[in-house]
Parts: sequence; structure tokens; C-alpha cells
Amino acid sequence: MKIAIFTKPHHVEKLTNYLTQHTAIDFVISSERHELNAFDYDIGISYCFPYIINVKKGDAAWYNFHPAPLPKYKGVSCYADAIKDKVREWSVSLHIILRSGLLLFTIQLNMF
Repeated sequence: MKIAIFTKPHHVEKLTNYLTQHTAIDFVISSERHELNAFDYDIGISYCFPYIINVKKGDAAWYNFHPAPLPKYKGVSCYADAIKDKVREWSVSLHIILRSGLLLFTIQLNMF
């Protein structure tokens, strides 16, 4: 099984180093939107990827990690919006990327 991870450029090196040192996962990591259909993979992961992914890649399952509670804090300004709202609790979201954008679950964390 091969995993493709799409993320922001500053995450590429950290993720590559971690996965290489701590796992035996067959993976490819990219920060380029034009490479979404350039690789063969079974699972696609969007990790803080700043672009909307339209599911088109064969039978690959796609998952999105978003560093904020969805749907309230969408987009790239989620942290700034939370600070402005003076929130005291925070969560991250993981969902399967479908045309409907089905939300699977969130993980609740207390803010410092």
C-alpha cells in the first residue's frame, strides 16, 4: 500500500524525516497541487494542504486533517479566528474527503 501526503511546503521535510525514521510506510509527499494525480497511491492524505481537493484519483481513499474544529473554523485563518473569538477549548478534525465533505470525528483538546 502506498500513501500520498499533500501538505504545505514547510511540513515536507519534517514529515519525510519522521516517516523515514519511524515507519516502513511506502509514501510520497508533495506540496504541489499539480501533482495530485501524478503519483500512484492507495490512500491520499491532505495535511494542512492549502488547496481544496476534488476527489478524482481512481479508487484512492482520501482523508483530510484540519487543525481546527470543523465546520466552525474553516480555511487558513482558523487560528486567528479562534484567538479573536477567545475560545478556551480547541479540537482538530479528520474526515474522509467526499463530495459531501462528511465529517467523521473531532479530537477535543484543552487550550493552554
